[in-house]
Amino acid sequence: MSILINSNSALCHEDIEQRLSGEIDRVTIYRILQGFCDDGKVHKIFGENGKTYYALCRACYAGNHHDNHLHFHCVKCNTVTCIDEQIAVPELPSKYSISSVSCLISGYCPDCQLLLKTLCLSLLFCFIQLNVLAQHQISVLDKITRKPVVFANVYYPDTKTGTYTDMDGKFSINTSNQSLLIQVSSLGYKTFLETLSLQEKNVTIYMEQSAHELQEIIVSDNSSKLQGENVMNVDKLNLNNNVSIQGISLSEKLSTVAGVSNFATGAGIGKPVIRGLSGNRIAVFSQGIRVENQQWGDEHGLGLDENGYEQVEIIKGPASLLYGSDALGGVLYFSDERYAKENSIEAVLGSEYNTNTNG
Repeated sequence: MSILINSNSALCHEDIEQRLSGEIDRVTIYRILQGFCDDGKVHKIFGENGKTYYALCRACYAGNHHDNHLHFHCVKCNTVTCIDEQIAVPELPSKYSISSVSCLISGYCPDCQLLLKTLCLSLLFCFIQLNVLAQHQISVLDKITRKPVVFANVYYPDTKTGTYTDMDGKFSINTSNQSLLIQVSSLGYKTFLETLSLQEKNVTIYMEQSAHELQEIIVSDNSSKLQGENVMNVDKLNLNNNVSIQGISLSEKLSTVAGVSNFATGAGIGKPVIRGLSGNRIAVFSQGIRVENQQWGDEHGLGLDENGYEQVEIIKGPASLLYGSDALGGVLYFSDERYAKENSIEAVLGSEYNTNTNG
């Protein structure tokens, strides 16, 4: 039960008490008339019996308005505002939200409407912020073992940015997009390049293992057959048990080849001389590799002996420059002895002696 007090004549305290029939105590009525109604609004009050009452402003008590004047009750702040001008109900300003048409109209006052709009905008802004700052966690796992792929390179082609996975094979994305092009690469795996759907916060990428095959390398010994594959003139000297070769040092034995001489500085010390050039002007090769630690000092001879070599090939003339710019005098190419056949053992026994006087 709600009672609206509105009259075209002045009401005294006793009239109000009589109208309310004692349902509200005297102190409450005095407070309504003396305090709460000074702001020109009508307030909603509660009686001791739990019933609800509305008290009008003093302007209505003074008899300045007719009974059909409207009063607006805000259901949000529980205040009633007196509309001073007599306005037809259909022409009521749009700022009032009408829920019932009578001398008391319920709805939301402009202040409460502004407050509600502000609250709605604030909530909408919060949801927008949550959407903008949505974080998605992506896991990168091995497709077979289901183990995390650590330190995998992650690249976003659209934004030209990237990151890498942690020790758990995970990385995070802060984006409001519903999908994103992602490229993931790691050593030993095929490159992953797909557009992921970010409808869920947790996404998993499975990497396929890939074997990296290198181009084959062919190792061939082309220089072991110099005479057969080159048009240049190559002299050969057989060193394998050739008793016809006389000499103490290897350099002395090489001097049996035409155009090669020996420069001896003592017993067993000799340097080969090819067409008048020796020392660093001669390149020495063993097993297809150039001998780089060869010393040509006064007391240094050729740093090899004939044991273990089958033959030596000697290149003279300008063709020796194919083996280096410093091989102006010539090239000494030593070839290894013939290897034993598979699943067989071969042995060669030989001996020789020399004397300082007879050679």
